[in-house]
Amino acid sequence: MSLATLLPTIPMLTALQCGTNHFGDLAASSLSSNVTTHPSLTFLDVSNNQLGVRASTAMAKMLRENKNISELDISWNNFGSTGCAQVLDAMGTNSKVESFNLSWNGCGVEGSEALVNCLKANSTLTKIDLANCRISPGATRALGEALEKNHTITCIRLDWNSLGADSRFLNKVLKDHKSIETFSMHNCCGETQDQPEFDELNPSGHYILDLANPKDRKIAQRLAEMGAAHQGENWRNEHLDGVRFVYPRDYMWGTPSAGRLEFDFVQLDPCEEEPLGKETYDKLMSGMRKNLTDSGKMVLLRNACTAHYYDSLQALGLVQSLSFDKSREQACVTLFSRICDRQNAAQMLMHALGDSSRRAVQRRLGALQIFNRGNPTGYYHLDLNKRGDHEVLRILFNCGVTTLDRGFQNIRYNGSTYHLQDLASVPQTGTLVFDFTLPRKEAADDLHRVMAAVIETMHLQQDGEAQPNKSWNPFHNRPAPQPISSVRTMDDKGDRRDKDRDGFVAQKGTFVEERRSFSRASSRSGDMSPSGRSSRPQSGRSERKVTGATHSRISRRPSEDLSDAEVEVLMAGPPVQGIVNVSRGASRQGSRPGSVMSARSAKSGRSGGSQDPMSP
Repeated sequence: MSLATLLPTIPMLTALQCGTNHFGDLAASSLSSNVTTHPSLTFLDVSNNQLGVRASTAMAKMLRENKNISELDISWNNFGSTGCAQVLDAMGTNSKVESFNLSWNGCGVEGSEALVNCLKANSTLTKIDLANCRISPGATRALGEALEKNHTITCIRLDWNSLGADSRFLNKVLKDHKSIETFSMHNCCGETQDQPEFDELNPSGHYILDLANPKDRKIAQRLAEMGAAHQGENWRNEHLDGVRFVYPRDYMWGTPSAGRLEFDFVQLDPCEEEPLGKETYDKLMSGMRKNLTDSGKMVLLRNACTAHYYDSLQALGLVQSLSFDKSREQACVTLFSRICDRQNAAQMLMHALGDSSRRAVQRRLGALQIFNRGNPTGYYHLDLNKRGDHEVLRILFNCGVTTLDRGFQNIRYNGSTYHLQDLASVPQTGTLVFDFTLPRKEAADDLHRVMAAVIETMHLQQDGEAQPNKSWNPFHNRPAPQPISSVRTMDDKGDRRDKDRDGFVAQKGTFVEERRSFSRASSRSGDMSPSGRSSRPQSGRSERKVTGATHSRISRRPSEDLSDAEVEVLMAGPPVQGIVNVSRGASRQGSRPGSVMSARSAKSGRSGGSQDPMSP
């Protein structure tokens, strides 16, 4: 039994999905006649069934007579211009269908005219899919005008239709339409996301031009005039037939008459306009949310950038409305010249991008345009042919750091390892890539002085001496404190810790002193201080006296990374609470040979225990 004869026997059927069955025109015509009289069927899918003009005639008849179908999918068929026109004419008189999918059917000129008339007459359609329907570019403006008068459409897809120059008008209609909630115009404008049409009001972007083409050559000449005003600083990554060149140095005589010209252009003129008002900005963001694809949003954003300016927060909102990192990268370039507070916006926009896109934006706009003077730490890709990139390098050198200070790292010049000595040795051409880190040397030196003072103060509190015991000063009476040289060591438990060469170990929330217990032979070997302690660290069993509640060992971080709270803990000098045996990892309260507490107890006579070997 065929489907057409089976259908009347199922009166309660509400949905029939028979797509991708390839049953052809004859079966579709028979099916349509039975669908027309079915009492409860509301959804019909006959997509991808190789249906032609004969089937479209049957479908048109069904649309005129059926009073139940509310969702119809006839996509991916071969109706052609005549078949689409028949179906759309019938759809204009239909008062039941709400969702209609005509995608991937060639409307052509005849079908495009029928589409315009259908949208003017129909008052029930809410969703319509017209993707890749070969809508005629000549019907684009008429389509926009028809949609302006239609107040029932809420969702429309127009992807992959070459709509020509009037696509901007159509895009504006859809963006401003009160009833349309979402729309999609992916690849509808004869342009790609990376190759926008030239707009003199906002020319920033990536260009690939055929100089033998009069239109492209005219664009190149205009951009060359604009670039000459900034000595070529707004031309970046220039290539002619794949060969790198520098504008205007290599082509001061004029634009070549032929060749493939590829480059990035950045509008560097200062922005002195007021940013977009809140009401207009909210309307623009509503249009961005309506659009279903990033490419459609980028078309809308380019159109808006020809008329409006933005502050840093508005620009960040527009960039974050895009879904993909590549789209956000392009949006940053498009928005750059239209931002009123560029220095603030540059850092905000960088946080909305991934690592690869941040580096791409730096190459396309130039390191100087997004340079963070407050925190220059980061990755740099400098084009040494540009004065702005040399200025960035000069600023970094003025920070007072060298390669040995961890300032410049992973340096590569034209792809090869390079040793950066000083600013005078930097080449004037080529590409220099490196990572830069700014160590806070002055803050570190100040912290070392505080730590030295705390050590001496704690020693006075513990031993009750009237004068500092300078033989135990961890800086060994140096005239000026120097940065502590840290050595990575392993304790008996295998824990890693940082220890300076004088036995001082810093812990988070604690303060640690290391003392040594020596054999009698080593004690008699000489070089003892007046207080009975050796002035040089020697080998022997190591013990720690810890001030603080916790005994857990952690590595001493670089001093410039200590917080203010940690410095206050060091300055406070809390009382001794226990003894940690480094060799055994045990903590114990009480007297024990070799411990500071037992030595002090022996002196005061308050507790027993063996004599401290460090006592005279």
